Amino acid sequence: MKIYGIFIVLAPPSEPATILTSASDLAHIGRFARTDHLRVLELYTPILVGRIPQGQSESVQENDYTFHVYNRGGAEQLAGQ
Repeated sequence: MKIYGIFIVLAPPSEPATILTSASDLAHIGRFARTDHLRVLELYTPILVGRIPQGQSESVQENDYTFHVYNRGGAEQLAGQ
């Protein structure tokens, strides 16, 4: 399994999720396709985090990607993907 990126997300229960920081490794992807792959990751991250209830984790398969999402919730309202 190849990890493409790790995202830390602010996930308030009644507001849209916001990416706080991220790290990605797309070096093995052709340089002309890297931007497209990164956009897909950045697009799906807030959507998926917003759909996962607080305190739960879930794996979501989308095209060639598997997103592993954990919505911690609590006072920090953080989630990770």
